[in-house]
Amino acid sequence: MSKRTKVLLLKYGITSAFILIAAAAYVLDRCAGGAPLSPMQDWFNAVGAGAKAAELVDWFHWLCDGFTLPSMLVFFAGVMIWISNAGMFDLLSFTLSSFFQLFVSDDKKKRGTYGDYVAERREKRVHGYSFLLITGAIFAGLTVLFLLLYYQFK
Repeated sequence: MSKRTKVLLLKYGITSAFILIAAAAYVLDRCAGGAPLSPMQDWFNAVGAGAKAAELVDWFHWLCDGFTLPSMLVFFAGVMIWISNAGMFDLLSFTLSSFFQLFVSDDKKKRGTYGDYVAERREKRVHGYSFLLITGAIFAGLTVLFLLLYYQFK
């Protein structure tokens, strides 16, 4: 396996693990009442024994809610990086850094122009963030699936 493949698998794996752990924590919190492992045992019993529709509806509701926030956080983190790379925050960043440099900087050397700042920032753009968009979109699709199942059995 090449180094690039390992890096990609690591990126996608860590991001997916974050989403899965956050969703599992939410679902386990929602159905807490017994031992910590009892919700998973209830799930397997429900699937195997043909559970009541009300129980499955609750599970689909909890799974939909549990995957919504982490998947949207990951997806919109990727969107914010994409917007930043497009240069949408360059003017604000230049203005604020110039303003604070007036008060913080001891040496009063002249800061470059906005054009110089943009050219410098263009060289430092973030690369390799598409895994955030892809992983977030996949788990958002999973959220929509659980939502559709929720309304199907409700």
